[in-house]
Amino acid sequence: MSEFFKTVTTTELTTQPNINGLDVLARVSRPTSSHVTSVSLIDTQVFISRLMQVESEWKSDVSALNDVVNWQQKLIDFNSSYSAYLLEQIDDDEFEKIAEAMAVEEREVDPEEIAPIMARLLKLTTVEFTPSDFANLFNCSISSVDDALHMIPKFLMKGQPKLLEASE
Repeated sequence: MSEFFKTVTTTELTTQPNINGLDVLARVSRPTSSHVTSVSLIDTQVFISRLMQVESEWKSDVSALNDVVNWQQKLIDFNSSYSAYLLEQIDDDEFEKIAEAMAVEEREVDPEEIAPIMARLLKLTTVEFTPSDFANLFNCSISSVDDALHMIPKFLMKGQPKLLEASE
């Protein structure tokens, strides 16, 4: 085995012809309780592809969580404005302007588009969502959310009684 690595790590001038084009990453490991050394090899391109896939998943997760945080902040802002209105700290016109600025138009959303995002949010958070929450988050109809819920495995909705009820 050491002869193999000696050959692989030499320069192109001394590399044996049957090893040309070899591009791998090696992991050498030995458990502390064993005298056996193991070597694992992976093609560099396969390794890079897997890393890029993980990076893409992380970016998608961060984006989904960012959307939830922004939606929650918008909800907090609206609720504080509504409280101010109820406490007569702001007048009708001012509250109406705030409410209009926060209003969004409901858009047509394909349930197949939002189902994976909803499932991922259920995995990533402990937020107890309602169908209305998801409808507000995605600016879509509750019926789109209900259709998407039917595509999500039930085990992901454990601890989500309102979502379980809506998915039945």
